[in-house]
Amino acid sequence: TRTDSTDARLDLSCCTHLDTDALLSLDVAHGWASRSGIDLWLIRVPPLLERLIHQHNLAHLLAPEPAPAHNNHAGDTATGTP
Repeated sequence: TRTDSTDARLDLSCCTHLDTDALLSLDVAHGWASRSGIDLWLIRVPPLLERLIHQHNLAHLLAPEPAPAHNNHAGDTATGTP
């Protein structure tokens, strides 16, 4: 998902597994994007995949801060506020 001309985010929320080749490909893509002036980040990474990414010393692929949640509901159902 492109958010602006210098930022690209890859949402992994539906991803259940990444093998070594996928991790290497993401790292290569991150390097290529960086050299092209684009920040490529992985967002909404499931906990097991985040652990795998850290185990392979690829934490630099993770977004530095959580991406904003997209709430399409009117109001906050947890607190009842509009």
